[in-house]
Amino acid sequence: MQFNNKIAVVYGVEEAVMIENIYWWVEKNRANGQHFYDGRYWTYNSHKAFKELFPFWTLRQVQRILENCQKRCAIMVGNFNKSGYNRTNWYTITDDVNAVYVSENLHTPKRLNASNETGVSIQRNGYMDTPKTLNAYTETGVSYTDINTYINHIENTDR
Repeated sequence: MQFNNKIAVVYGVEEAVMIENIYWWVEKNRANGQHFYDGRYWTYNSHKAFKELFPFWTLRQVQRILENCQKRCAIMVGNFNKSGYNRTNWYTITDDVNAVYVSENLHTPKRLNASNETGVSIQRNGYMDTPKTLNAYTETGVSYTDINTYINHIENTDR
């Protein structure tokens, strides 16, 4: 799960996760020249679809998070459906939220997994550590299956 730290400080972590998702889709639509209404690019989704995207939230939490984002002027909600019975909401981010993303893109970190504030990595070597074996401890490179085999071996020899 990814979200913008500055957005999280202002709006909250849950809201930042939702805003990140909406921002990503709006930018995708901008790149593809799709869903441009009232001078903005938009994305659409139902509350149920958001619940599927974020299975750790209940439907009521999704509704609350979207309401919070709208009330706090982080997102705008519209209806650009072609049929009148379609109640799917359309979402876009506000200019204030977009300004945070734009300012951060101007100062892209030099290394992978770097802090947006300083450009200093939050990992020891500046890169994401990948385990040496599948399902492994990153520090030692010893896999859980190796440990389980070792423990079973000890238990079997004590009999």
